[in-house]
Amino acid sequence: AFAMTVTCSCRCFSKWAALALAALSIASGFIGRGVGPEDDSYITWAFLSLCFLSVYLWIRCRQTRRIRIAGERDLLEGERSWLQQSDRDLVLAAVNHSGLQLAYASAEERGDRDVVLAAVKQNGLALQYASPALRADQSIVLTAVRTNGAALQHADTSLRADPGLVLKAVAENAAALQHANVDLRANPDLMLSATGQNGAALEFAAEELRCDTDFVIKVVEQNAAAMEHSREWRDDTDFVLNAFGLNPDVLQYAPKLRADSSFVLEAVAQNGVALKHAALELRQNRTFVLEAVQKNGAALEHADEFRADLNVVLAAVRQNGNALEHASGDLRADRVVVLAALEQTGSALQYASLLLRMKSDVVCAAVGQDGMALQHAPKLCADPIVVLTAVKQNGKALEHASPLLRDDSDVVLAAVRQTGYALEFAGDERLKDFDVIGTAIDWANAHGKVGEAASFLKMATPPLNQDQKLIQRARLELVRAPKGEARLPEMVLSVRFSLARSASNMANELFVRLKQEEHFVRHYYVHNPNVLRKGFCGLSYSPVPKFPSEKPDIDDDAAGRKIYGWARNDDPDWKCSGLCQVSCWKKIRDASHNCERDHGDDLQKNGCWRFLYRKHLQRAKDMGGCMIQLQEGNLGRGQEVELKMAHEVGVKVVVIRCSEIPFDVIKHLRAVIDGGKEIDYHVYQHRF
Repeated sequence: AFAMTVTCSCRCFSKWAALALAALSIASGFIGRGVGPEDDSYITWAFLSLCFLSVYLWIRCRQTRRIRIAGERDLLEGERSWLQQSDRDLVLAAVNHSGLQLAYASAEERGDRDVVLAAVKQNGLALQYASPALRADQSIVLTAVRTNGAALQHADTSLRADPGLVLKAVAENAAALQHANVDLRANPDLMLSATGQNGAALEFAAEELRCDTDFVIKVVEQNAAAMEHSREWRDDTDFVLNAFGLNPDVLQYAPKLRADSSFVLEAVAQNGVALKHAALELRQNRTFVLEAVQKNGAALEHADEFRADLNVVLAAVRQNGNALEHASGDLRADRVVVLAALEQTGSALQYASLLLRMKSDVVCAAVGQDGMALQHAPKLCADPIVVLTAVKQNGKALEHASPLLRDDSDVVLAAVRQTGYALEFAGDERLKDFDVIGTAIDWANAHGKVGEAASFLKMATPPLNQDQKLIQRARLELVRAPKGEARLPEMVLSVRFSLARSASNMANELFVRLKQEEHFVRHYYVHNPNVLRKGFCGLSYSPVPKFPSEKPDIDDDAAGRKIYGWARNDDPDWKCSGLCQVSCWKKIRDASHNCERDHGDDLQKNGCWRFLYRKHLQRAKDMGGCMIQLQEGNLGRGQEVELKMAHEVGVKVVVIRCSEIPFDVIKHLRAVIDGGKEIDYHVYQHRF
């Protein structure tokens, strides 16, 4: 004991503690010198020696702690003195490592823009150590609040009233709003923006806004999470129900009401997603779930435990057929369940099993309710009964019929009777069918879609698209003054050919609108060359040049196609500019053709179109009419010729440039034609 005590005493840091410990050790050694191992007091002295050792260790730990604290204090003092040096690079290095080290920088460095900017980029809260001038610098403060929104509290008062800066701070930390100017927290527009970024911002809005029902409704509509910070309203039944109608997610932030069965059922009636946010005990209650899907079948999506329950699923699909999507695989293959769903909505066929989608009676039930359900039964798209049932319900279902049935007369006629738009999906043979085209046109007229009637006529295969009976049914026929009445001034249209399938419908639309305008019907005769034959006294298109130096009108090397003729003004064999005499195009092709026998003397049927067009322009000039030229981008070749004729005749020309026919074009045409003034009107232009 004595030897151990002396050794320990030599290592003590306090000499007085060492001496006291040594004295006690020596005393214990003398006292216990004559005691033998058989004496029980030996244990007592051994225990005392261990106690002395414990005292030494405690003293040792205390001394070590004091040394460490002293060392840290010296280190901090050294760091502070280092930062207080005027070496700017050292300060920049320190704040880049830890922005809060700006606290130990000199006053000069705290006013250095680069140093402070580096500090707030690393830690926005370093703004508190910046000089007052820099705390009023918008770019410095903006950088700080983007790093840490709470830095707004250290910004200058003027900047805490800046709406844009406050919104940036709130986006990073909603609590920053409490440091904003009081007036801003009472500004509804700014608070809506703030809560849209961070719902928690509602907690720091002005009291009058948090108590404003309309304002809070708008807030939770854009950000349901704001409901969590609206304790005044989240237990209000009427408020939450109204908010739920705008944003179903608000229910998850109303803990009391989401456990209220009557309230949740009322919410489910509005939106099935309410079941998703209902309390767990309600979602696990079969009776409650059954009642919920009876109110809104879509709620089945959120009833995971009951998707295989026959009664629950039946109740759901009877309320909403598309709820079949969320039924278990076995029930989607159940005939009773699927038929119940199809009775409610035919589109539910897409969720039925593949086997049932191949059953004729099941598919008929679906397409009878929704013809477009045919697209979900590709195996039966060639079944005449199924397809006929589908197109009678929705003519556009013809799109999903087999190619053979799209050329079937009965099927296509049934489709276009239901909607003329079904003509788009008819086969090529049906587009040559007078009855099919006529039925589509009649449907358009019966439904007040006069402009569409012309579109349906365009779909017909030539020459059916220029059949005069169909033109009349499409209301594109020319209106002539009755015999014996004075002829009206002519309004001659110069338009692209618009009865081809690929052509624009603008010319037809303009013509129909002019015919519908009572003023023009009473005061003008509108001449539309599109609805007349296109006989021509000049050349027809030819794959070979008429003379060696002639250049082709169309040169498509990729297709190996070269076309010559038709409108070659430099063609020595054709000089017509509408000055030709009456000429039949058939006679030009066949000298033995007898015009009187085949046509009579009707110029509209037998004359060269250029001759006839010039004749109408001359009538317009003589009687105070005009030519209206519709320019859809570049002029067509025929329009170039028509414009040249108009200039030669000297008739007034009104040009309409547009990409579509504006709704008030007729009003502006009246102003131009009757008022004799020029109009430049946004989408299109009129000019003489």
